[in-house]
Amino acid sequence: KIFKMRRRKHYQKHQGHRQNYTELRIDAIAA
Repeated sequence: KIFKMRRRKHYQKHQGHRQNYTELRIDAIAA
């Protein structure tokens, strides 16, 4: 789970703010 989140974080930077939305939602669920 940790390595998955890290990979998504990098993806978000590459994709743009659109992925940021997904990352934010995942962060909220993980928290």
